[in-house]
Formats: sequence, C-alpha cells, structure tokens
Amino acid sequence: DAVAEGRDLAALLAGPPTTTLVEALARIEQFLRRYVVIARPETVIAVVLWIAHTHAIERAEATPYLAISSPEKQSGKTRLLECLQLLAHGCSGIAITPTAATIYRSLEASPGATLLLDELDAVFRDHSDKYEEVRAVINAGHRRGATVPRSVPGPKNTWLVKQFPVFGPKALAGIGKLPDTVTDRAIPVRMLKRKRSEPVEKLDRKSTRLNSSHANISYA
Repeated sequence: DAVAEGRDLAALLAGPPTTTLVEALARIEQFLRRYVVIARPETVIAVVLWIAHTHAIERAEATPYLAISSPEKQSGKTRLLECLQLLAHGCSGIAITPTAATIYRSLEASPGATLLLDELDAVFRDHSDKYEEVRAVINAGHRRGATVPRSVPGPKNTWLVKQFPVFGPKALAGIGKLPDTVTDRAIPVRMLKRKRSEPVEKLDRKSTRLNSSHANISYA
C-alpha cells in the first residue's frame, strides 16, 4: 500500500479523484490502527475526527485539545504523537516540555498549525512559577482570538506590548492525570501498555516519507 511503498501521505488520504471525506477518514483510522494501540474503539474514532478538525481549524471558533495520558511509561503516547505529526494539519514536530514562548511564537509563525506537546506532566506537576506561563498559555488557547501580551523591543531602545495569538489545535501528552483546567476542554485519550497479543507495525518515518503538509482533506 501507499505507506509500505514509501509514497506520500497524499496517496494515502487523497486516493482517486472521487474519494469522499468518509473514505479519507477511514484511511486515517486504518493508518492509526496499524501503528498504535488505542484500547477503546470509540477513542480511535474521536482521534480520527480530531485530526479532521485540525484541517478545518480556520472555520472553528473553539478547539478541543487532545489529552493523551497513561499511568506509566512506554504506553504508546509518543507513538501516537508521531502519527499525529504525519496526519494533523501543519505539524512541524513534537515539543518536549515546551516553554510559553515556544508555543506562542510557533502559532505566530504558523497560525492554525497543530502543536504536539509532550511530557506535560512535568509542566503541571511543578506548581512553582517555572511553568506558570506555559500553563496560562495552554489554558487560554482553546478559544479563537485568545492572546497573551508580551513585551518586545521597540525603536530607539523602547519596549512595546505585543499580543501573541495562542489559539490553535493542540495535543497534550503526559503521564498521570492532567489537571481539570485541561481535561474540561479536551478529548481524553487514555493509553495503556500494549499487550503481546496486540502487535503493531514499526513506524519508519524515513522510509514512508510522510509529511503533514500532504494531508489532503477537503471540506465543501
């Protein structure tokens, strides 16, 4: 098939010219099931629809986060993020324990891009001021028009206040329970360690040459 033969993701999603949205979503579901184990079938469907949502973000006034959590390490969270990097709209990579500036400057550079944020358990477990800005940016970014003010250098050694946009789809991954301020505006994806009876294929991104910019999902 397209993935095994190393063809672009466009071949996986676009298919023949008569491909419908339903068929494209079915291909995404097949791709996910091939490389990652998600225990509950309804959760797989929710992830597929969230991916589609990222491609229609320009028409959305709000965006639910994808809250990926597990009780322990090696439960497939990072593998799922790697799949999302290939399928969701505008992903440039996976940010590990990101800073607030990483988030809002990424969204300023690429409005509407999907952000994949990993190891956020460290951000929410540490209640010191170290991650306060990160938590504030994440808590505000689910509504269109949300911004955070920051001082930036101006002319002649002055400083100006600039509003940075923080709205955009985000997948948040971490070990343990994410805080209510996140889960209240998120789709929960609970990951468990894969059993030996649940084989998956190895995701070799170099050979597949998949790229999120090739995700060709259209909405009439």
